[in-house]
Amino acid sequence: MFVSSFFLLLISTIVIHAAQLPNFIKKCDKNDPNFGECGIAVSRVVIPRLVTGYKELGFPPISPFHVDEIGIEATESLKLKLTDVDIYGLEKGNITDMKCDFKIGSCSTSIYFPQLEVKGTYDIDGQVLILPIKGHGGASIKIDDAVFDFTLAWSLYKKDGVEYATPGEFVLHYNTNRSFYHFDNLFNGDKALGDQMNNFLNENWQDLSKEVEPAVSRTISVILKTMFSRLSDQIPYNDLFL
Repeated sequence: MFVSSFFLLLISTIVIHAAQLPNFIKKCDKNDPNFGECGIAVSRVVIPRLVTGYKELGFPPISPFHVDEIGIEATESLKLKLTDVDIYGLEKGNITDMKCDFKIGSCSTSIYFPQLEVKGTYDIDGQVLILPIKGHGGASIKIDDAVFDFTLAWSLYKKDGVEYATPGEFVLHYNTNRSFYHFDNLFNGDKALGDQMNNFLNENWQDLSKEVEPAVSRTISVILKTMFSRLSDQIPYNDLFL
């Protein structure tokens, strides 16, 4: 769930603000009061083109999107690490709202995914809700009807006399209509305990989502901010818009 959220947001952020080098990307006028509508239209052209990646901008394939490792301290009593992670469904993302204020350097965006799936190898230790949990093995996490809302602030700096954007605060929150969890090899392969825990997680998915959302959102924000920074360093600010 968590990893998935992060990445598609990444696409919306990068695609909208980096509309420059590829000739299939239309630039938007930042002085146009309908900039958000233009940005949404651009994203619907660009996201499908990123399915297999875009080498010229160093952008990897998004179907699936691969991540080597992600660590999350969900709560003081729960630590989770995912490695060799693949995220499926990013290419189905649909930006539904975008509002930007270029005077203060801020853009808020909402993006909807019909379904996201995260597969990888997990290490988990601690307590989830009221029960202890421990294990290492394969993990599958699915979320249905996910909506991610995020706001990115930026400021400008000069490099060789040319202005570039640098990201500032990045705030992200998400919600989903349903989550599904499956962790193999929980409790050293004790099938009975593992099945009970997986059933417990899926029966209490709403409470689990609320518990891990703040930590997941912070993790996603850090990654997205890093990705945006890499791209914005390559393209002058005034080249991003009409």
